[in-house]
Amino acid sequence: LGIHTVSAFAFSTENWGRNKIEVKCIMSLIQYQLKSKIKYWHRKEVRVSVIGNRTKIPESLIRTIQETEEATKNYKNKHLILAIDYSGRFDMLRACKSIVKKTENGLIREEDVDEALVERELLTNCTEFPNPDFLIRTSGEERISNFF
Repeated sequence: LGIHTVSAFAFSTENWGRNKIEVKCIMSLIQYQLKSKIKYWHRKEVRVSVIGNRTKIPESLIRTIQETEEATKNYKNKHLILAIDYSGRFDMLRACKSIVKKTENGLIREEDVDEALVERELLTNCTEFPNPDFLIRTSGEERISNFF
């Protein structure tokens, strides 16, 4: 099929508003899947990257994410990107704040700020992140829910 990158919006920032038990179950499920699929990713040579705000994610899941990313970081041809506690708006805001800070610290000049710089500051820049060609919305909704 020629598909080299798959991105899964596993948990959006809005999902923190769900029932606490449901959130805990989702986090546990993500951790279980990351741990249980590691042999598969090695066999298929899939790089796994997780993007999003990690400040609210349980520490045990953060460790599993770090272990998975480290174990698969050298694979280049196939890439699974999981978005956990991610939103496109959060990503843009984070990138803008980073650029402002770099400008204030003299690392970049105001005239250097362009589309390419903003793109480099986005969390989706964990690789040559392609713009999505195809979007599957599993809930039946017809909105993109603060996606990439």
